Amino acid sequence: MSNGDDHGTRHLALVFFDILVLDSESLLWIPYSTRRALLESVVQQRPGYAMLADRVPISMTCNDQAEDDLIHVFAKLQADHEEGAVLKADESRYNDYSLRWVKVKRVLLSSTMRG
Repeated sequence: MSNGDDHGTRHLALVFFDILVLDSESLLWIPYSTRRALLESVVQQRPGYAMLADRVPISMTCNDQAEDDLIHVFAKLQADHEEGAVLKADESRYNDYSLRWVKVKRVLLSSTMRG
């Protein structure tokens, strides 16, 4: 796929961030950390074509450090023009509402909203 300005060098890439089914078996009840390890074992990465989403563990034992880590990670995401991040507890299961996932996105203001 090309927009005509790059001489046809652009292409689509797949970025994997979770695995919910493997060999026709549901993994929804398995903790996220185990699903992520499975994902890493089955995806053959090919830079620019098939990649794993970055995963940055943040310890929640010290609130001040966790806050600093989150600020640092989110600042890097913004600098890299990424859309945002999903915060997941290692032990959370898919659709486990006792350990909710949180999606954090940057807010883009249009020029009409700023003025």
